[in-house]
Amino acid sequence: MVKKNLLTLSNQKFSSNVVQTCLKKGAPVHKSTLIDSIIYSENDCMIIDLMKNMFGNYVIQTALDEATEEQRAKIIKYARQNKNYLMRVR
Repeated sequence: MVKKNLLTLSNQKFSSNVVQTCLKKGAPVHKSTLIDSIIYSENDCMIIDLMKNMFGNYVIQTALDEATEEQRAKIIKYARQNKNYLMRVR
C-alpha cells in the first residue's frame, strides 16, 4: 500500500512520518524497494516533487540515510542534474 501511494503519502504531514518510519525500521528488502520506487518512478517528476515538498523532502532525506551507496549516488546525481529547478521558489 505504501509503495502504490508513495507520492501522496510522502507529501502529507502525518503519512510522511509513516513512510519515514518504513524506511528507518523496515526490512532491508522493503527499504530498498521503497527507495527504488522513488528513483525509478513512472512519474518522472516524483523525486523532484518530493524534494520540493515541505514534507516530502524529509522522506528524501531519510531515503538518503537508508539507501545503499548505489541508490544514494543516483538520488544525488538526479538532484544535481535538476539543481536549477530545485532552487526556484514555488
